[in-house]
Amino acid sequence: MEKTMKAIIYDLDGTLLDTEPLSTVAINNVITEYYAEHKIAEDEQRGLVDEALKSRIIGMNDHDWSRVVIKELALAHMKPEAIVQGWLDHLKLLFPTVDAMPGAKCVVDAGRAMGFVQCIATSSSAGSVALKRQRHEDMFGMFRTIVTGDDPAIKRGKPAPDIFLLAAERIGVAPEHCVVFEDSPFGVTAAKGSN
Repeated sequence: MEKTMKAIIYDLDGTLLDTEPLSTVAINNVITEYYAEHKIAEDEQRGLVDEALKSRIIGMNDHDWSRVVIKELALAHMKPEAIVQGWLDHLKLLFPTVDAMPGAKCVVDAGRAMGFVQCIATSSSAGSVALKRQRHEDMFGMFRTIVTGDDPAIKRGKPAPDIFLLAAERIGVAPEHCVVFEDSPFGVTAAKGSN
């Protein structure tokens, strides 16, 4: 049986907007502040979030990535909620400046011109999406809905397919008629599991 594509579901971070470098800066600012606050000597520090660690946490929700970072960097006195809040505080300053990924607007324009229903399914919280979209309302205006990682209807974050299934439901298109644009391994696994 042939599947007909009717909708496009986009991930946000790293797919439509170039937020990943800003996110790394923000996390590392929080970790540097933690080291200073707890007077942890440089030779006792386990480092910062590098590309290897970033590649392991990309696409995870806040609850999950914060625990991985704390464990990997041995931030014994850091609570997951504190690292997430510090990260969000730094991002509030950085996200309004975020650029679109090269070609993202053209792809979204083409999807609209071809008549596809389009939406976003992102692990990001609704609050961070509001900050990120400020310079990109022309592109965001083309999405029927935006499903965020803090939506109460999502029980499991990526790599579970929940967020993509919910996005398909909200736009009224069966998952097998959706294509997902995603940049992270967790997101690809979630997308594959959704249909």
